[in-house]
Amino acid sequence: DEQYTPSSYQNETVSPVLTSDEDRLLKYIKNSVDSFKNPSSVRVVEVYAYDEEHDMFYVEISAENSLGGTTKELYQVEEDGIYKSVTSVDTIKKIPLSFGNACSCDVATLNALLKEYYDDMGWN
Repeated sequence: DEQYTPSSYQNETVSPVLTSDEDRLLKYIKNSVDSFKNPSSVRVVEVYAYDEEHDMFYVEISAENSLGGTTKELYQVEEDGIYKSVTSVDTIKKIPLSFGNACSCDVATLNALLKEYYDDMGWN
């Protein structure tokens, strides 16, 4: 019998199991990421909250600007778009949980899946 070691699986792609928050946020970002100057530069820095009432996430995103520099800003990520947030991070942190859930989102997983998406789109 042939034995399998972890290195036997190196060439296999294993898709992580996403939480419902991760799945929704990833879908929302993919819907509108092409609105950024350089879509493949978009990375999730931190996910602060999910507003159930308005079906949107408050997410800090880094992206390359038109001058080639990288900026980090807070955005409201919704199904139909990604908008600069008018709410500050400090305000979001003070909002009671009845407004929004702390999200169960792993930033590294989101960014890895976004990178795969960018590769599939031919943006890298």
